[in-house]
Amino acid sequence: MNVYADFGRIIKNDRYIKRDKEKTISKKILGKINNSIILTGLGRVGKTTLINYLLKSNLYIYIHMSSIKNSETFYKKIVKEIYKLLSSQLDTKEKIKSILEDFNEEADKSFAYTDFLEEISDLIGDNYIYIILDEFDYVENLLNRNDIQTLRETVINDYYKVVYIFISRRRMEEIEKSIDGVSTLAASIGQEFLECYYNENELESYFKYLSKYININRFIITIYKYFTGYNPYLMDIVSYYLVDENKSWKEVIKIIKKDDKFLEFFQHIIALLELQNLDRVLYSFILKEPIFDETKLDKLNKYGLIKDNKLFCDFFGEILMKNFELNMESYATLWNKTENNLKFLIKKVMEKNYGIDYLNFIKNKYKNEKFLKDANFYLEQEKNINKNSNSNYIDTLSTGGVFKLIILEWYYFRNVFKKNKEYWNEIFHLIRKIRNLYAHSRLESLNDKRLNYQKSLFIYYSKEINFLIEEYLRNY
Repeated sequence: MNVYADFGRIIKNDRYIKRDKEKTISKKILGKINNSIILTGLGRVGKTTLINYLLKSNLYIYIHMSSIKNSETFYKKIVKEIYKLLSSQLDTKEKIKSILEDFNEEADKSFAYTDFLEEISDLIGDNYIYIILDEFDYVENLLNRNDIQTLRETVINDYYKVVYIFISRRRMEEIEKSIDGVSTLAASIGQEFLECYYNENELESYFKYLSKYININRFIITIYKYFTGYNPYLMDIVSYYLVDENKSWKEVIKIIKKDDKFLEFFQHIIALLELQNLDRVLYSFILKEPIFDETKLDKLNKYGLIKDNKLFCDFFGEILMKNFELNMESYATLWNKTENNLKFLIKKVMEKNYGIDYLNFIKNKYKNEKFLKDANFYLEQEKNINKNSNSNYIDTLSTGGVFKLIILEWYYFRNVFKKNKEYWNEIFHLIRKIRNLYAHSRLESLNDKRLNYQKSLFIYYSKEINFLIEEYLRNY
C-alpha cells in the first residue's frame, strides 16, 4: 500500500487536511484587498501545503529559497517562473517574450524586476500573480537592504499586481534585522502563524481518513498524542509504518524511538530555538522556573510548542531532558568554559571601573577576605613553580571567590547579569554545590536522581551566564 509514503512533501491529493487557518489567510490574500503575508511556523507543520491548496485555482509560482544563490538569481528566478506561467496561460506569448528580453538586457536586475512586473500587469487584467517564497529564512546571506526595499515597493504599490506569500520559520522583523538591522517590509505585510499541531477539528478529519485503512480506538489516539503531539509530519510517519508498512503498534513504537526522520524533527526544533535564544525559555518552562521575558514565551505559544500550559508533545519532553542531562566530563567542560568567562569578565569590568591598577585596588580593599587570601596563596605557589607565570589574583580565585567578588562589586556587574543581586546569589550557591560534586569526584552523589532538578538548573544557568557575558562583551 502507498498511502502515506509522501510524508514530508507537499500534500496535493485527497489526504490534504483542511486547516482552520485557511479562512483567515484566504481573506487576506484572496479578498477584495490582496495583501501579502508571511506565514510563520516550525518546519513540517503544513505551511507550504496549506498555501498551495489555497492558490490552486490562481496564477501562482513557487520558489524555494534554497535554490537562490544571490540577489541577481533571485530576480531572474521569479521572472523566469512568471514567464513560464503566463506563456502557458495567455495568448500573448510574443509580447511576454519581448518583456522578458527587456529584463535580460538590463544590468540592474532590481530595477529591471519592477519594470517587468509593471509591464506584465497590463497583460493580466484584474488577475494577480501570487509569488510563494518558501524557506524565506535563507535570504539572510542572499539578499541585501536594497532587495528588501524592492520587495516592499512591489508590495505596497498595487499596480504591480503581485501578492507575496513568504513562508518562514522566523518572523519578518527578525529576518530583516539579520540582513541590515532595519525592519521595513514587516510593517507592510500581514503576519500569520501556523501551530505545529492539528487542532480538534483537523484531528477529526485526519482520523476519519486514516480509519479507511486501520481501526481507530482510544489507545491508538493516545499513542499518536504521546509520540507526535498531533504534529502533521510526525503523524504521517506513524501512519506510514502502520498503513504502508503494515507494522503492529509494538513494532511502530520501537521504530519511531530510533527513527532518524522522527528524531531529526525534534533536533531541528531545538536548533531553531537556540538560534532565537528561545531554548533557555523552553527549559525554564519545563522546569517550572519563572520566565521573565514574556515576549519569548509568546513566541513559543505561537509556534504551538506550548499547548494548554504544557509542552505540546510528551515524547519531545523526553528528548529535551536527555539533551539537558550531561555526563561528568560534560559538566566539567561546561563549567571550565563558564569559569574562564567569568574571570575574563571580572578583569574587563574591574579595569574599566578602577583602571589598569585594579589588582592592587582589589588586594587592598579585600585584604581581609578569605577568598583573596586563598587566591594570593595559590598565586605564590604557582609562581614558585613557574617563574614566568602571567597569572594574577583573578586567575587563582576559587569558584566561591569568583562569585564572592562579583557580589561584592555588584554595582559594576549588575548591567551584565541584569536581574537583582539576591536572585544571582542563590544561583551562584546552587552552581557551587553541583560543581563541588564533580570537582571532588563524588560520582555517587552526582548520579543521585534526586539531584536531577539541580543538575538541570546547573546546566541551564551555566549556559545563561555564558550567554550574558558574551552579549555584554559584544557591546563592550
